[in-house]
Amino acid sequence: MLRSFITPVLFRRFYSTNSLTTVKEALSKKPVNQKILVRGRVQALRKYKELCFIDLIDGTCFDRLQIVINAQDKEIPSCGNSIKVHGLVVKSSHKGQEIELVADSWETVGTLPENHPLKDNHNYTPEYIRQFPHLRPRTKRFWCISSIRNHASMAVHKFFQEGEFCFYHTPVLTQNDCEGKREIFTAEFKELPPEMLPKNEQSSTKNTQTVSDDDEENVSDEDEESGNSEYYFGAPTFLTGSGQFHLEALISGLPKVYNFGPAFRTEASRSRLHASEFQMIEAEIAYTESIDDLMNVVEKCLKQVTKSVMDRCPKELNFITKDIKKHERYLENYVSKPFIKIPYKDAISILQKNNSSFRKPIEYGDDIATAHKQFLVKHCNNVPVFICTFPSSLTPAYMKIGENNKAYCFDLFAAYGGEICGGGLREDDPEKLMKTGSFNHSSLEWYVDLRREEYLPHGGFGIGFDRFLLSILGISNLKDVIPFPRRKRECKC
Repeated sequence: MLRSFITPVLFRRFYSTNSLTTVKEALSKKPVNQKILVRGRVQALRKYKELCFIDLIDGTCFDRLQIVINAQDKEIPSCGNSIKVHGLVVKSSHKGQEIELVADSWETVGTLPENHPLKDNHNYTPEYIRQFPHLRPRTKRFWCISSIRNHASMAVHKFFQEGEFCFYHTPVLTQNDCEGKREIFTAEFKELPPEMLPKNEQSSTKNTQTVSDDDEENVSDEDEESGNSEYYFGAPTFLTGSGQFHLEALISGLPKVYNFGPAFRTEASRSRLHASEFQMIEAEIAYTESIDDLMNVVEKCLKQVTKSVMDRCPKELNFITKDIKKHERYLENYVSKPFIKIPYKDAISILQKNNSSFRKPIEYGDDIATAHKQFLVKHCNNVPVFICTFPSSLTPAYMKIGENNKAYCFDLFAAYGGEICGGGLREDDPEKLMKTGSFNHSSLEWYVDLRREEYLPHGGFGIGFDRFLLSILGISNLKDVIPFPRRKRECKC
């Protein structure tokens, strides 16, 4: 019965030969002499007497699809507007493109205001673009950065999965300060202030949360007591600065684990390399007793991810780095030359021989400042540099201290990104941890207890993903590679 209602007209309407196609599909498949439907944004427009040529982009690839329309149409699309086009794919005689789409019909589906601050084909400075974090995804520069960021993220997972690491989501909420620097955000429960509520809810700001009868039966006396605590979780709780402690607990089940997620620091610095929220790649490896093993994993990971970006995103990479001298050579060295390994004492010796280059002379035992890191990397021809063996006063309590010039921890410095990785072997003696005073808090009792159980010697590292991107893209400011950057007094959209 239903079949009799499907007339030839309805069949043609619902089963049209105009198939919805992306710009990427059209350019890769080249469906010559076929009619397709594409949607995208007008990146550029060139109007002549009889014809009008449109560069259409849709975010699926770096390149654009040329659309040919009749210049005599009463209305011509404007740059920046989004359109939908039906037409026939034909071979193109124009240089640099194999096909183009001759439009049968088109319509505007989104218009760009005249006063829009980010127009296509305008060469804006990064400083100007940063003012509009919610609008900058439409710029070609930010699209390229986002595309590279996406691919690099997947390449990170690919590296660890191929290395038989197990991926974990470590907690964002925690009661420990892993970094030991007290630069962490407190997580507290608070009702939204009236001005942030929808207008229809502003008249009643009292918390009216209720518990159903079914839920009430499952609430224990212990839960009731904790519910009356001044803290939501029963004790001060923070946004994580690192997932390291939790990864250390997880290696009791699997010998190689990693995470890849957000970390938070109340870093007050307004430098180009700091942010309050950033992405960290962290890994722990059981049964390792040499930081050389850890440094080799870090080096292999960064080289493999960089090489993957170079192979898979060449156009995006070239667009971002086109104005940086010899950047292609820099990346080739990044993936082909061994990373430099320098003991801390040798690094200090190099810096002391060049003390005139710094405002303040450096002494053995001093921290290696940003200017020193930049100098050491440049001294090594811009090849990333591992600095090993730190003075005990600067070594976190959960990292072993070197004895007899043996290194137990390291930092990795690179051009543009500064310090992009740190790691080391973990202290296995619970008494040493307790003597530092940093682990006498009840919230870290479980961490010390790991050493009292069947302890596995292990080590690990953390890679700042955003700083790593700076190091391969030659970008100087962290805010340019983070989609929605957060820093002190800056949390737009």
